[in-house]
Amino acid sequence: MKGLQILLFALAVQPAVNAASVDQIITGYGGSWRGQFVERGADGHAVSERTITMSNRCSRVAEDARCDQMIDGQSAGTVRYHQRAPGLFDLTDIGADGSEHPGGTLQIAGNVWTYPWTESHGGKPTMLRVTNRFKTPDKIIYEKSVSTDGGKTWRVVGTGSEERVPAESISPVQVRRLL
Repeated sequence: MKGLQILLFALAVQPAVNAASVDQIITGYGGSWRGQFVERGADGHAVSERTITMSNRCSRVAEDARCDQMIDGQSAGTVRYHQRAPGLFDLTDIGADGSEHPGGTLQIAGNVWTYPWTESHGGKPTMLRVTNRFKTPDKIIYEKSVSTDGGKTWRVVGTGSEERVPAESISPVQVRRLL
């Protein structure tokens, strides 16, 4: 799940003009990106900052999209996107051993892409969501929020932005690891 959280944390996909399709995920998600992210404490103040470089290799597999991601030169996992309905995708996290684990959903409405999921903490459900708002096809604003009251109220626990970068700005070592 950690790889999937990083993948969701850093996802950068081209904004949808019409209902999103698997091909839009492949086209928009592929490539190289640089992101800056801030984790926020309960009071809303920054507690840590992180800058990452990621590279995504996405392709069509039957009716699905499959995206392999590298973050700072290390594998961050593979996610398969299966379109359930217009603008709604089921995600599957694929482990290095080929094992598959449900990874939640992706909901797309215009230029807003939302990944909601639920985790259990101390036996209590905690709702989380990552929201990507696309300013352009090459720039997104990221927000991660948490709710412990069934979605009535949400607290922002992470913010950031990403920008597409030319492939040549990624080191040769990172490119070799993608191949």
